[in-house]
Amino acid sequence: MADPASLSTLRTLYNRAARSFLNRDNSQTYALLDSAFALLHPPYTFQDDDQLAEQRKKWDILRITLETTIRSSSSGGGKIMLEPTNTLINSWYTRSLELFTPQSQNGKSAVQRDVSCLPTAVLTTLMYSSIKLDCANVGRDMAEDWLAKRSPSRNDGYSKIIELFCLQILPKLREWEYAEEFLTFEHELLLETREVS
Repeated sequence: MADPASLSTLRTLYNRAARSFLNRDNSQTYALLDSAFALLHPPYTFQDDDQLAEQRKKWDILRITLETTIRSSSSGGGKIMLEPTNTLINSWYTRSLELFTPQSQNGKSAVQRDVSCLPTAVLTTLMYSSIKLDCANVGRDMAEDWLAKRSPSRNDGYSKIIELFCLQILPKLREWEYAEEFLTFEHELLLETREVS
């Protein structure tokens, strides 16, 4: 159960951080991110009433977006500018998995880092970052990991992941035939489309 004061603080900090990000005040945005992540922790269990879930998602997306923006620019960035891009994106992915994978009560990971715990918005942000930073192969690995481990019964943004995977990541890697073959044998997306019609 989240402390109401922490939730209120996180909401206030987020408004300030979003403003700082839009004003390109990276040092202030980082300081606010540090303050927020001091209050955020992974969930303890797979629960639907996790009050910090929305805050975790918003803050992680902001952090990934800031770091992608800094890496894609030519100025500043410190460590973000020094690491190889694929290593950097993989470290963001691991960090997000750790943030969203539930923990046991003793603070140790209850399960191995679980990509199915990542909100679709966080995964797509990571995949878009891989495209923007010319590391679509890392985005492909993330998508394939997610596809292999997801539960088909969950309403988890499947069509969004497939769209990004087949229409942006695979073409960026010039894997047209694989994209076409994947879509040819894709039945779940077809069923989802028919249900919407």
